Amino acid sequence: MQLKHLFLIITALLTLPLTAIAQTEHTVFRHGGSVETVAYSPVNASLFASAGDRGAIKVWNLHNDTVTTLGRHADTVNSVAFSPDGNFLASGGDDYVLKVWNVHHKHHIATCEQITDRTRSQVKAVTFSPNGSTIATGGRHAKLWDARTYNEIVTFRHTDWVWAVAFSNDGRLLATGDNSGQVTVWDLQTQRSVTRILADSNAVYTVQFSPDAQILAGAGYEGKVKLWKAPNWIPYGTLTTNGTISNMSFSPDSSTLATTGYTSVNLWGVNIGENMGTLTGHTDWVRGTAFSPDGSSLISGGTDTTLRLWDVTSYRSTTPDMVRILYFLPRDRSLQPNIWTKMDTLIRRVQRFYADQMALNGFGRKTFTFETDANGRMLAYRVEGQFRDQYYHTDTANKVYDEVAALFDTEKHVYLIVADISSEFIGGKDKCGVGGGNWFENELLVRARGGRAVIPASGVCFEGAYGVVVTAHELGHAFGLEHDFRNPAYLMSYGAAPDRLSKCAASWLNANRFFNTDQTAFNEPTTIQMLTPSRYSRNARNFTLQFAVSDVDGIHQAQLLVPTTVLDPAPGIKLHSCKDLHTQSSLLEFSTPTLTVQHINNVVLQVIDIRGNITRRDYTLRAVNALVSGSADVNRDGIAAPEQLLATIAIPTETRIFANYPNPFNPETWIPYQLSEPAEVTLHLSCVDGTLVRTLALGHRAAGTYHSKSRAAYWDGRNEHGERVASGVYFYTLSAGDFTATRKMFIRK
Repeated sequence: MQLKHLFLIITALLTLPLTAIAQTEHTVFRHGGSVETVAYSPVNASLFASAGDRGAIKVWNLHNDTVTTLGRHADTVNSVAFSPDGNFLASGGDDYVLKVWNVHHKHHIATCEQITDRTRSQVKAVTFSPNGSTIATGGRHAKLWDARTYNEIVTFRHTDWVWAVAFSNDGRLLATGDNSGQVTVWDLQTQRSVTRILADSNAVYTVQFSPDAQILAGAGYEGKVKLWKAPNWIPYGTLTTNGTISNMSFSPDSSTLATTGYTSVNLWGVNIGENMGTLTGHTDWVRGTAFSPDGSSLISGGTDTTLRLWDVTSYRSTTPDMVRILYFLPRDRSLQPNIWTKMDTLIRRVQRFYADQMALNGFGRKTFTFETDANGRMLAYRVEGQFRDQYYHTDTANKVYDEVAALFDTEKHVYLIVADISSEFIGGKDKCGVGGGNWFENELLVRARGGRAVIPASGVCFEGAYGVVVTAHELGHAFGLEHDFRNPAYLMSYGAAPDRLSKCAASWLNANRFFNTDQTAFNEPTTIQMLTPSRYSRNARNFTLQFAVSDVDGIHQAQLLVPTTVLDPAPGIKLHSCKDLHTQSSLLEFSTPTLTVQHINNVVLQVIDIRGNITRRDYTLRAVNALVSGSADVNRDGIAAPEQLLATIAIPTETRIFANYPNPFNPETWIPYQLSEPAEVTLHLSCVDGTLVRTLALGHRAAGTYHSKSRAAYWDGRNEHGERVASGVYFYTLSAGDFTATRKMFIRK
């Protein structure tokens, strides 16, 4: 049975920085044939083993610069593992056997044939227990073997192929990953499963316990590493790559996780969830990786027939999110006198402004940090422009930023770019600055961690009190704030003398990464659904937008952004209002009757979670001449009462089932759906193994939308016997006429 691979080429609004994909110096060894597996000796930093499609088991000695072939399998070798004392090596292959080798004496010791239900099984994974007394193998099922007698101890049966096995550091638990996407944790004393966790929608190819026993990791086909806290198996975070992960390994101190991929190895900070570096050089899939016992080196092997040895000591730390300051100078202009002092004074005054305003709003003296040298002095980078001054007088911000982005990793930090052009404005008359960030574009827009603000280096927009306001305003955009014209005194307005943050803005920044330097980079997806129909009656006195939002990380704040009007000082979008939530899911309502004056409205719901991740979704609303019948408009105010409105709204063009809300939930949830034609509607709720838990017969339903709590399907979290179901992943399937669709939900208690 062969592994399947997924390789995504992501097209996004964000261009990856050159530093993230630069090749790293390393040593290359030719294995001879595809490398499927590698292992480092746990006691000797000069010794590692490799094997692959030609069946040879090779041991490499870096100290002596030698390679030894211990022996062979009759087919591809899928996995090798050293014993804890480094004396023995276990190997498993497609020739249906587990073999054990004496490393020091360089000879074969034992062969164990993997047989289950009178059928031979290929061996896909091998590992030793921490005390060296037991060997675990994965194949058609998982097995334990006595490492002294080589007798089979027990078989842990699975419904699908087992690709991965891993012992906990105390040897009491065994984790397995299988072809159904499940990670199962087994208690070796009772020989029963402790928990089953859905880790991948397709297959789990690798599982590992961290050496400090704090984390269990599982990854596979989708390219996402799921992390859980032991021993309660609470989700800790997800690390996302762009291709299938066939192998991963923890550093000895548990701080770093290496994952394989297509042509590269990614290094992750486990505690912070951040990619600390990417090792490139392989020319095909990387299939194995392992850290040296001191954690300073990493060995990787792949289908390009090479082994590569990397020095990873420089990837052990990362810098926190900060404001990085750049001085941009066109090629034909000279350095401005005292510019470093002016910039230092400006950034400190802006930093103090934010601290003062956060304190006034009840959040303490939180503020952003900017880059400094060892003595605490502002650190600024001088960037020489490629063109003459006149070139930058139009489209200034984009031209300057494009040159900066080619030199710096703009994915991470906010860049305050002080452009010293002969104009005192940025790209046009009276335009003091431009700020913002990059978005990964999909159905939802996810904000990249970095941002930028471009301001002039002279004139009223740079100097004095107004220069502080301009810089704070543009940095506000870089932090994710939009224009707010509700009060001309707000920083994000265009008032004559803005001097404060709104409560919405201060609360938003309270969760922002740049105001929380200890924030992790984990980001579970945010889901946003608008439940209100996208058509409305012109000039209605009541019009409420309703949204369902959820995020496992926890939602901090949601903002509704609406189009500006002719009465506003600038075109675009503006903040309508915000809602602080501090929950994993919520149903939101915004009263927006003023929108019905316009024929078309483009609105945005923007969400920041408790980890500072920003997501938004755009919607287009359109007016219709007659939205509802007279009988539905019981108040004759241009809009139906909610119950009648949802029943009489324009018939959906397709039948759909939506994400339940809240999700995760405990103990109850609502499941919205819509019907394009009348039908008998039934919901089937089942466990991940397909066992039916509950059937909800909703009966005959008319065509229409069933989104609100009063109309959506409701589940109280009980099975057919009225008992509360356990925590975990469940599936719900909607059947309506010829339509059938299934979605996933999660109960957390």
